[in-house]
Amino acid sequence: TVEGLGTETNLHPLQQVAYKYVAMDCGFCTPGWLMPAKALLDRNPNVNADQVRAALAGHICRCAAYEAIVHTVVDTGKLMRGGCSCRSRGCG
Repeated sequence: TVEGLGTETNLHPLQQVAYKYVAMDCGFCTPGWLMPAKALLDRNPNVNADQVRAALAGHICRCAAYEAIVHTVVDTGKLMRGGCSCRSRGCG
């Protein structure tokens, strides 16, 4: 479950990047995309935006954070592979 993903003091990389990109607007649907996104990254951390969109196609977010969610998952994969997830600084 999402409660086991990370702790308050030790967030999972997916949670860290989601926080940075404000991909968790209201929190209502957050577990609904965090868990399948984690499963996707566990299978393949080298995902692209189209693969993320396909994996989360059934997800409905009323806050419309879809692009932030896609960026979060792709950039978390980069971070998990030892790369950078600093899209806002221009190196990712």
